[in-house]
Amino acid sequence: DETLITYPVPAERLDIYTQFLQPAGIAPRQQKQIETTDIMLVMVAHGRGIAVLPRWLVEEYASRFDLHSMRIGKRGIAKQIFLGRREADEDLQYLKDFVHFAADPQG
Repeated sequence: DETLITYPVPAERLDIYTQFLQPAGIAPRQQKQIETTDIMLVMVAHGRGIAVLPRWLVEEYASRFDLHSMRIGKRGIAKQIFLGRREADEDLQYLKDFVHFAADPQG
């Protein structure tokens, strides 16, 4: 019975739909599509709906808005992100560093 605020992406590409709402056979009361994170989070902070975003993003904005993060489901949503690069850029040090960091952000 909530308004779900999302980026303007088709529902079939949103994990909240594909991994939670559709398998449960439920839908939000309404969906609003918002282009910018700032406006999305202002609307959430003012009780105009909920948004499903990465924890790090909510934590980054939490000090500016009255927000807190909470996990969806028992394990949350795990994501894989793929990186493409040109072969000609293979030896650029900043790309090597980025790939190393992305593969192991703790190390």
